[in-house]
Amino acid sequence: MAHTENAVTAAGRARRRPEQTDLILLGAGGGVYDVLDIVDALHDDGANINVLGVLDDGRDPGSEHVGLTVLGGLTDCERFPTAKFVSTIHNERDYARHPEIVARLGLAPERFATLIHPRAGVSRRAEVGHGVTICDGASVAGGVTIGDHVFLGARAVVGHNTTIDDHTVLAAGALLGGLVQAQRACYVGSAAAVRPGVTIGRGALVGLGAIVVRDVPEGFVVVGNPARRFTGQDDRGRRHLQSL
Repeated sequence: MAHTENAVTAAGRARRRPEQTDLILLGAGGGVYDVLDIVDALHDDGANINVLGVLDDGRDPGSEHVGLTVLGGLTDCERFPTAKFVSTIHNERDYARHPEIVARLGLAPERFATLIHPRAGVSRRAEVGHGVTICDGASVAGGVTIGDHVFLGARAVVGHNTTIDDHTVLAAGALLGGLVQAQRACYVGSAAAVRPGVTIGRGALVGLGAIVVRDVPEGFVVVGNPARRFTGQDDRGRRHLQSL
């Protein structure tokens, strides 16, 4: 696990411009905007990141997305042996498959870049893994442990001594109180709030705006205030959560 000091962060403030980092984005969806906003802010802060393009299985090589060239499919990573990679696949439809998607790539953890927006507040006493994206205005308190391939949306808040396992997503404005356990590949929707000490089980989904006051079992979908189990747990039900 990389400490925050080793991430691609506002460390770019150093007077001597750092060596160029070639970066490739995985996935050509809306998450690309989040990553590009962070890269732009890091550039303004003195970092030297060159975005080569995107890899996506659903788009034709040579086409463009958000002004970036589609370089191939996801498994074409091996064609770029010196580049770093970061996933932009952070939506409520695909979060549960994210571990499988990353595993398919066969890349070592250090091949993934961690991107932290200069206006995010990340404690020096927090630990942040590989391939993590932390957006503008997010706040991470001391004693927090963040695993690999975690996404924190704009203004997400993580309280002290919380653990966020690999592949977990906190959408914009989500709040985890202190001592929360967010297990592997779970999703906390926009403006949802999780009471201190609560555990969000592996693969669970917390709907947008939900207020979670008790543990959420593995694979459950919960919505409302206080949050209760949502029974329509098929794909259509999960999509419905985002329209509530």
